[in-house]
Amino acid sequence: MLKRFSCVITLCLLILASFSSMAYADNGFYAGAQLGYAVLTSDAASEMDDGVSLGIFGGYMISEDISLEATAAFSRHDDEPKKCGDHSLDVISVLFGPRFIYYFKDMRVYMDAGFGIYNCDYKYRPELLPGYPRDENDFESGIYGGIGMDFPISGRIHVGLDLKYHHVFDNELLDGDMLTPVFRIEVAL
Repeated sequence: MLKRFSCVITLCLLILASFSSMAYADNGFYAGAQLGYAVLTSDAASEMDDGVSLGIFGGYMISEDISLEATAAFSRHDDEPKKCGDHSLDVISVLFGPRFIYYFKDMRVYMDAGFGIYNCDYKYRPELLPGYPRDENDFESGIYGGIGMDFPISGRIHVGLDLKYHHVFDNELLDGDMLTPVFRIEVAL
């Protein structure tokens, strides 16, 4: 699944790069890709390593200072070496909410917040100790808040950094929250 998601991200980046030579059409829509890190917190952090996070996003600028954005991201987390057995946790996050933008010279600084749906897929395979394999899948909801900044590299393309904190409600599989610092590339469509 990670290879398939990597291919989708690569294809999106190639498509976005092809838009850079076109004239800027100010229709308010934008799209992009992101690559970063997903850090688990609370009890999940003691059982699972942090993982790479890949994602795509798109949005619409309601005004110069406010946009609505949707994001889909995937992260894979493996077990800590000290744990017996093979544990893994795949998290697919789908986020939606407003982004509030402040312009500072050539840089955009923003904060965002919204709702998230998280698909957590946990797998456990016993190694040396007796036990039963587990394969559980659970959908959970939550909220997120974040900050970020980006810089224009052409009239249509921005690159930047984004940091989000995800609070997942009552998740039995994740048992904690998630922090995702990512690098983003955005193209105005």
